Amino acid sequence: MPRFASQARLRAIADWLTANHVDPGTVVQHGMIRVITQPDGEQLLRYDAYLLDRGHTRYGPVIEERTTPLLVPPPDTWPT
Repeated sequence: MPRFASQARLRAIADWLTANHVDPGTVVQHGMIRVITQPDGEQLLRYDAYLLDRGHTRYGPVIEERTTPLLVPPPDTWPT
C-alpha cells in the first residue's frame, strides 16, 4: 500500500475488511495485511491489529497478529 493512500483506497480496503468480518478500526494502518493459503487450500486473512482491552479500547501501542478465514477475496485492483 502506498505510504499516503487516497480516501477512495482506504474506503475500499475498509469495505473489504468489513466483508471479511474484520473491524477496520482495529487494523494497524501501515501494518501488514496478507492472504495466505494453507496446505489444504483454505485461504486465510492475516493482519496486524491493535490489542484491545475488555472495553474494546486500544491497550496502549501493543500490536498483535490476527488470522481469520478469508470470506471475500481482495479485488484485482484497488483505487489509486
